[in-house]
Amino acid sequence: MSVGLFDGPAPRVFNMPPSAPFLDALARGVAAFAGGDPETLADVTILLPTRRATRRLADAFLRAAGESPPATILPAIRAIGDVEDDDAVFEPGPAALDAPPAIGTARRRFELAVLVHAKAAAMDPGADPAASLPLADALGRLLDEAAAAGGADMKAVAELYGLLPAHLEHAATFLAIVQKHWPKRLKELGCVEPAERRDVITRAVAEAWLESPPSGPIIAAGSTGTVPATAALLRAIARLPSGCVVLPGLDADLDAAAWDAVDEQHPQAGLRQLLQTLGVDREAVAAWPGADESTAARARRRLINDSLRPADATADWLQRVADLKANSGPDVLARARDGLALVEAATEEEEARVVALATREALASPDARVMVVTPDLAVSRRVHAAMARWGVDADLSSGRPLAQTALGAFLAGLLDLARDPADPVALCGLLDNSWTRLGRVRAETRAHAGDIDRALRGVRPGVDLAGFADAAGGLAAETLETLDESLSALVALAEGIASAADFARAHALVAEACASGPDTDGAPWCGAAGEAAAALLRELIDESETFAPLDLAGYARVFANLSSGRTVREPARDEARVRILGPLEARLQTADLVILAGLNEGMWPAKPPEDPFLSAPMREQAGLPPVIRRIGLSAHDFAQLACAPRVLMTRARKSSGDPAVASRWLWRVRTLLQGAGEDHSLAPDVDYAAIARRLDRVASEDVHPVAPPEPRPPIEVRPVKLSVSGVKEWVRDPYALYAKRILGLKRLDPLDMRPGPRERGTALHDALETLYRDIGESFPDDFEARLAALMIAELRQTGFAPEQLVFEEPRARRAAAWVRGWEDERRRRGWRMAAVETEGEWTSHGFTVTAKADRIDQGPDGWAILDYKTGQPPSAKQVRSGIEPQLSLEAAILAAGGFKQLGPREATRLVYVRVAGGRDPGSVRDLSEGKEAVPVSDMVDEAREGLARRVAAYRDLRTPYRSRVKPFRVSESGDHDRLARVKEWARLGDEEGA
Repeated sequence: MSVGLFDGPAPRVFNMPPSAPFLDALARGVAAFAGGDPETLADVTILLPTRRATRRLADAFLRAAGESPPATILPAIRAIGDVEDDDAVFEPGPAALDAPPAIGTARRRFELAVLVHAKAAAMDPGADPAASLPLADALGRLLDEAAAAGGADMKAVAELYGLLPAHLEHAATFLAIVQKHWPKRLKELGCVEPAERRDVITRAVAEAWLESPPSGPIIAAGSTGTVPATAALLRAIARLPSGCVVLPGLDADLDAAAWDAVDEQHPQAGLRQLLQTLGVDREAVAAWPGADESTAARARRRLINDSLRPADATADWLQRVADLKANSGPDVLARARDGLALVEAATEEEEARVVALATREALASPDARVMVVTPDLAVSRRVHAAMARWGVDADLSSGRPLAQTALGAFLAGLLDLARDPADPVALCGLLDNSWTRLGRVRAETRAHAGDIDRALRGVRPGVDLAGFADAAGGLAAETLETLDESLSALVALAEGIASAADFARAHALVAEACASGPDTDGAPWCGAAGEAAAALLRELIDESETFAPLDLAGYARVFANLSSGRTVREPARDEARVRILGPLEARLQTADLVILAGLNEGMWPAKPPEDPFLSAPMREQAGLPPVIRRIGLSAHDFAQLACAPRVLMTRARKSSGDPAVASRWLWRVRTLLQGAGEDHSLAPDVDYAAIARRLDRVASEDVHPVAPPEPRPPIEVRPVKLSVSGVKEWVRDPYALYAKRILGLKRLDPLDMRPGPRERGTALHDALETLYRDIGESFPDDFEARLAALMIAELRQTGFAPEQLVFEEPRARRAAAWVRGWEDERRRRGWRMAAVETEGEWTSHGFTVTAKADRIDQGPDGWAILDYKTGQPPSAKQVRSGIEPQLSLEAAILAAGGFKQLGPREATRLVYVRVAGGRDPGSVRDLSEGKEAVPVSDMVDEAREGLARRVAAYRDLRTPYRSRVKPFRVSESGDHDRLARVKEWARLGDEEGA
C-alpha cells in the first residue's frame, strides 16, 4: 500500500523529528510511497545536503528492503550542491548552458594572490609573495560569501571611513578595488566565480522545473536552505506537482512568542528563514510519514529545544517546564535525561580516553555503531589515537593535512635540503623518510642513513653534501653522492629566482628521482597522499603563471602553505562501526551511541574565523550576512545530535593547560534542569573519567622505588689505565666511567650542534699550542695579533658560524691582549716555558695514569704545572677534596719522571690560567697562593694516597660502580644519568672509603 506524499496541495513541506534516524526514516517513507513498485521507486529523485549523506541513504534503502531485497533500481540520489549542467538529473535550461565556466580553485587562489601581493608591494616593495596566499584564501571566502548572499557592495563600506582603524580603512579601499577589477579579470579569463555559476545554475534549474515539471517525484531532504539560491530551488521543489521538502528538526512546539524572537544564533533560525522563503507557515508543516516520536524522544527534544530558547524568551522557562510536566507527567525531565550523559574530564587527553572507553564499551554489542562528532580537528585526532589502544579502527573523516603525512614531509624535506645542503638535520630527516630510496631498496638506504647519522653527529662537518660524503665514507658516501646528483635540478634553481611552475616541475622530478628504487615504481603519486601531492604540484605547474617569481625559500613557503591546507582523506569505509565526523558530515546520520566531544566555548560553537578585511560593522554595511549566523547553524547541529536516543557529551576542563569554559549550550541545559529542581549533573551510569584516570595509574602498593645502580663487573674488565680526566670521572661518577669504559656507551652529540664552551676551549688550546711551538721563547712583537688570528681560525675550523664569529672575534682579540700582558709579567718574574702540550704517564700499584699537560714552566722557585681554562677554574679546596685531581696527578707524574723530556721534577706551583676574553678577559689562580694555599707536596701526596685507595677498592669484586658519588654540583647532570635512572632514586650518596 503506497503512502500519498504528494496528495496535498503545494507547497508540500514535511518535518523529520531529530529523534528519528533521518535517512532510514526517509528511505522507509519513500519505499512506502513506491508501494513495492520498482519502476516508481526508480523514478524518484532525492536531493540531500552532503555527498556522504547520499552514500548513507543508498545503504538505508537496502536496509529498508529487508535481509533479502529483490533486485531493484534505487532512486536517483544526488547532493544538492552538485547541481551542474552535465548531470542528467538536472536540466538547467539555456540560461545555465550559456553561463561561462567557473574559475578553478587553484587558478582563483593564485589570481587573487596577485592582487593581494600588489597591494602589499605598494606599501612594502620587499613584501614576500608567499605571504599573499593565506590572504588570498581569506579573500576567496569573502567573495564566496558575497556571491552566496546575492552580492555585496564594498563601496558602501566607505561610509564608515573615519570610524575605522587605519588597517581596516586600507582593507576597505582594497576591497573596493577588487570589486571593480576582479570581474574584469574574470571576463578576460572567460570565467565566473564558482558560487556565481552555481547560483545561476541552481536558479535556472528551479525556473526550468517550475515551467516544465520533471516527470518523476523530486524530494529535497535535510537542507536548511541557508544559501539563497538553494532556498529558491527548495521553494520550486515544494511547489512541483510531485515535489516536497523534508526539513530536519523543525521545532513545532516552540510557542509563537519565542518563534517570533528567534535570532541568528538560535538553532531554528535557518529553518525559520527557509519557511519564510517557501511561503509556508510553521503550522502547515506535516510530520514525515512513519517518523513518529516516542514519549521519551519528545521529552528529550523539549529539554534540548527549551534550553536553547531565545534569550528574550527564557523568562518563562519555569512556566514552560510546569506546562510540560502537566502535559507529559511529572517525570518528563527524568525521561528526557534517560540516555543523555555528560563527562567533564580534567584534561584533553583524559577526555580522549573517556571517549575511547565509552566507544569500546558500546562495541561489546556485536551490531552496535558509534558516531563521535566534534568540530575540532585536534580533538578528533586525539580520540582516534586513544581508540588505537583498544584496537578500534575508526573511520576518521577529517583526514590529515598533506604536510603531516610521510609524503608531505618527504617533499618538504627535499626543499629544506636543497636550500641548505649542509644541514645535517634536514639530510638525516630526509634519509629517514620512508619514501627515500635513491635507486636502492628501502632497507639498504635506511641502513646507510644510520651510518650517515652517526658520522654527522656534533658540529657540522662540512658546507655541502660532498663534505658530508667525506665525513661518512664507504657506501654511505655513495648514497650522499646519489642524493647530491638527484637534488641538482632544485639546487640549480636555488641560485636565483624562477616561477612557481618551474620550481614545481623541478620539485616533482627530484621527488621521483629520490623515491625511485627496485621496490617501487619511482612515482610517489599513488594512494590518497600521492594523489593530493600530485594535484598540488599540477596546480602549481598549470595555474600559477601569474604568480610573482620566487627564490627557493619563497617557493618552500608557498609549498608549505598549500600542503598544510590540502587535506588527505582516505576513502570512507562504510563497514566501519566507529566514525569520527565533523558536525556537517554528521548531519542526517545517527548511531547507537552518539558522542559529542569537545563541548567547550570556542569549539561548540566555534569561534568565527579571523577576517583580515571586514569587521562586523563593515560586513553589515556591505550587505553580507552576520558572522553569528554560523552559531545558529552550529546550534542546530547540536540540537539535532543531542536528541539521539543515547548521547554522551564530553568536554575538558582545561585546554592547552588553561581553564576552559563549557559550551553555552551545556550551560543552558544544566541551568534549565537546575531551575526545574532536577538533577543537572547528567552523570553517566559508568564513571568513565575515573576509569580513564586509573588506566595509567599504578597502585601505591605496587610502586617499588628503584635503588641506585651498583654494577659489579668482573675484575678483568675493570680499567687499569686512565687519563687524569678519567680519574676525575672515576671520583665523581663511577657509574659513568663504568658505562663509558666497560659497556662502551658514549653519548651521541646532537646533529648540527652549535659550537659552545667546549669547542671554544678546544680552539684556545689548539691556538696556544700552535703559537708556542712556533715561537718558543722569542715572543715577537706581533704575538698578540698572531694569537688572535690563530684563535679566530681555530674557532672557524671548529664550526663557529659567521653570526657567532661576530661576537667571538672581539672576545679572541681581548683574550690575546690579556695573554700577552700575562706572558710579559711572567717573563719579568723569571719564568720560562719548559714544555707545551706534553704527554706523560705514571704507573703505581699496577695502575697507569696518563696526562697531557697544557704547559710546564720553570722559574726561580721551581717548577709549575699550568692548565688553561675558558670557564671558572676549581679552588684549592675542590682539588684537595679529590673531585678535581688533574693538576695534582700531573704533579705526581712529573715527580715520577713520567714527562720523559723533563725527567723527575718536584712541582712547586699548580696554576690555572683562565682565558675568557669577556669583560674580565683573564685571570690566574695559583693554588699555592692565597688564603686556601697549601704546599703542592701535600696536594700531591693526597692525590697519590687517594688513587691508591681507589685502585685497591675497585680491585675488590664487592666494590660497585655507584652513580653520582661526588658530583661537582648537586644540579650537575651527566651523560649517563638516564641510564642510571637518577631521577627515580633521587638521592646523592657518599663515597664509602674509596
